[in-house]
Amino acid sequence: MQDFKNKIKKGGKTALFFLILMTILTGLSIFVTEISKKNDKLIQGRNKSLIQIQQEPENSIDLLILGDSLSYTALSPMQMWRDYGITSFIGGQSGQKIHETYYMLKTALETQSPKLVVIETDVLLHSRTGLGRIREKIEEKLSFYFPVFRYHKICMSFSLHRLIILSTYSVTTGERVTLSAVSFIYSPFL
Repeated sequence: MQDFKNKIKKGGKTALFFLILMTILTGLSIFVTEISKKNDKLIQGRNKSLIQIQQEPENSIDLLILGDSLSYTALSPMQMWRDYGITSFIGGQSGQKIHETYYMLKTALETQSPKLVVIETDVLLHSRTGLGRIREKIEEKLSFYFPVFRYHKICMSFSLHRLIILSTYSVTTGERVTLSAVSFIYSPFL
């Protein structure tokens, strides 16, 4: 009987520990997500699109484009708007993996109802195999439910002057702006 009571006591302590851990992770996740939404300049590279799609006005995107670098180098949201009146957002990133595409789509569908979603197919070819793939999937799932893992650098370099709100939405809707570019001239030998 005493052994049973000890097991219950240990189990209760373990459950309490995980409850406290989940509460802390959830609180920090809400905190860093809200800070990120207010100032996406705090976010580095791969995670910027996730924040920018959340900053867009609700149900304002007609076309959502996901995938690897071909998705954001082949299409221009600004030109689609100018030429056809189509509001679009590019959620692609270089070397985007299928599970990243899934969570980008899931995040986008929380606030958007696009008429069309385009997924660039190279994303299907970049997956790892074995343990590396399992690790990536676990990391991405944890980052979706606990964004503090995705945006942890904000917490690491937290200071009040970084909280100044510079912009509340993305004027490029996911498009990568390059300050210097060279025109492409077609050549059959390329």
